[in-house]
Amino acid sequence: MNIEILGVDPANRGAGLMFEAIRQQFDARYGDVNYAMSIDVRPQERLKLGAWGVLPRAMNSKRNMALRYGGERVPRSILHRLGILAERDIDIVLDASGFAYGDFWGAQKMASRMADHIASWKRAGKSVILLPQAWGAFEKPGFAPLLRRIFDKADLVFARDETSLAYLKGVVGDPPNLHLAPDFTNLLKPDLPSRLQQHAGATLVVPNAKVIQSKGEAIREQYLDFLQKVVAAAVAHGHRPAFLIHEGRGDEALAEEVNNRRNSPVDVIAGLDPLETKAVISHADAITSSRFHGLVSALSAGVPSLACGWSHKYQELLKDYGCPEFVIDMSAETDIDSRITSFFETALTAGARSRLKAASEHQRALSRAMWDKVFGVIEKRAAA
Repeated sequence: MNIEILGVDPANRGAGLMFEAIRQQFDARYGDVNYAMSIDVRPQERLKLGAWGVLPRAMNSKRNMALRYGGERVPRSILHRLGILAERDIDIVLDASGFAYGDFWGAQKMASRMADHIASWKRAGKSVILLPQAWGAFEKPGFAPLLRRIFDKADLVFARDETSLAYLKGVVGDPPNLHLAPDFTNLLKPDLPSRLQQHAGATLVVPNAKVIQSKGEAIREQYLDFLQKVVAAAVAHGHRPAFLIHEGRGDEALAEEVNNRRNSPVDVIAGLDPLETKAVISHADAITSSRFHGLVSALSAGVPSLACGWSHKYQELLKDYGCPEFVIDMSAETDIDSRITSFFETALTAGARSRLKAASEHQRALSRAMWDKVFGVIEKRAAA
């Protein structure tokens, strides 16, 4: 079985977690599975995961055209020696984009990644499934015909939250292949490596440079002040705060800037792989995160979480886990100090932790039901 996974760049830890979650489920179900992703993904990242490359589809450069048309004419045995799967070898296409289709990115991304190719994939007998992800909004022109094309051909399309579901239904109605399911990385439970045991029980702060990118530089000082206040509140409430860098250099620079403003800098945990990152979060005492998958890792492990994000997906996620009051909107808050204090005084009680653990188990049950739908479609097609 050969599976191509769209929208996953392992350099992004959230995307890396989605890849690992997919691999966990398919390996457990089928055993002999080859996973592939775009050949444009950095080779060292792709090879580290043991993933094959797929020739580019976007004909937007001479390089891509040469790779595509030349590669499809190369014998399969030679491509395989190069670690490449040809289009004809792919059995299943899974879209695990996370959040890539909506006004923030424009219609062209949806076209080039999915809508322009789905008809040919289906003619070739492939299963095409868009795994749970955030969608929308779709106010800019060009989305409606692309979405109709996708829903006309896709086996399954999952929205990750009610807002995304509403955005989709506003364009395509209520087709039978549209379903609601949570982020599926909540089923991963990696062990905490011994070399990272010293971070167990920390109160983590996960910054995200995209908060500033999405809302503008005008919010930069406000966001840095928020991060600084969270660290100070953690110390005041007897916690051991540490920054955890979920993504790249931009996030780490924010942590360093906050530390430069403090008399006593706190630890910065960086350079971990996706599963190590999730393991550290799962063993935290509490977390404040502006990274979506940092929140999923925490909430699914029953770790009290304060969110400060840049899109509807944060509010929807904490609503799913029964704690929507712990989302801070930087552009709307009038008393951030009291919101932070309220989190440390109410979210970490035994009762609150118990309610969060119950919600976590419910969300995992929903993810297991989602995979049952996915495998049902794949196995029905294989038996036909």
